[in-house]
Amino acid sequence: MRLGLVIACLAWGCLSATYASASLGGGYDSVVSDRAHLSARLRSTTVANHQVHRLTLINGAVRKEFTGDDGAVFAISWSGRSKPDLRQLLGPYFSRFQARTATVSGRRIRQALVARQSDLVVYSGGANGAFWGYAYLPKSLPGNFALSEFNPATP
Repeated sequence: MRLGLVIACLAWGCLSATYASASLGGGYDSVVSDRAHLSARLRSTTVANHQVHRLTLINGAVRKEFTGDDGAVFAISWSGRSKPDLRQLLGPYFSRFQARTATVSGRRIRQALVARQSDLVVYSGGANGAFWGYAYLPKSLPGNFALSEFNPATP
């Protein structure tokens, strides 16, 4: 009986690892996992000293994941009809974002949520089928990075 439980737990852990997703501070391998898990088209381009990985989902939503020369995800942006899973996108930074936005929870309706700290910046907003946002690690931004790259219309 115990052996069966151990095997089931190991199998679940392996399946869960298959669906690991990119989050701030994660590696490039998680971008590839996102593409497969989200059934998205992936187009990667190099811009100066970083890479932009544009994932276009079947429903038209766009997620951009930015990696530095070291392969680490230093920024993520999103736009689409539904809210993304911020816990997944922000990874280890989610609890700090959640704590920061809890202080402004009374103003969430039709107002962007903003968390601006020395090592984390998050903007998230939208309503009724038009959600958008971006998050980045200021200390990890490569030189000459332009915040306009978060725009989903740019490649």
